[in-house]
Amino acid sequence: MSRPLLPVVLLALAGCATGRVQAPAIQAPEGYRLVWHDEFDGNAMPDPANWYFQTNNNRRGWGSEEQQYYSAGRSKNARLEGGHLVIEAHRDGGEVADRADYGGQPYTSARLMNARGLGWQYGYMEVRARFTCGRGTWPAIWLLPSHEPINWPMGGEIDVMEHVG
Repeated sequence: MSRPLLPVVLLALAGCATGRVQAPAIQAPEGYRLVWHDEFDGNAMPDPANWYFQTNNNRRGWGSEEQQYYSAGRSKNARLEGGHLVIEAHRDGGEVADRADYGGQPYTSARLMNARGLGWQYGYMEVRARFTCGRGTWPAIWLLPSHEPINWPMGGEIDVMEHVG
């Protein structure tokens, strides 16, 4: 008796580390079928059908008094480049001081969430990512509940990757 095919989700990410690596062709592992992937093709912004910029708590500094302002649609902070999603932090908070949700943070960065409505209960997920290791950085990839409201942290989270400094 064969196993049922489970969904597989593949995601390729690249942080602001130097040196680009070409991603291998997408293949679902044996026993799985590919249901969604994003290879970040193009040289502009992430596809809004797959991703949105989360900025709703900028003024309050999120839950931990974060020192960065998460910008939306600002290519200096998030862009597609050579088949990778590049997210960069900069010490340039004054450049966004005129935005209504600015909370005085000295840094800018980007925070992306997969588009609402995308979610899976079971399956295999693959993420390829490179991160900078530096004092003050805290890159992370989380799996969060897909139902609204997300109610983090009470709704739970699975840390795929989280790295402090």
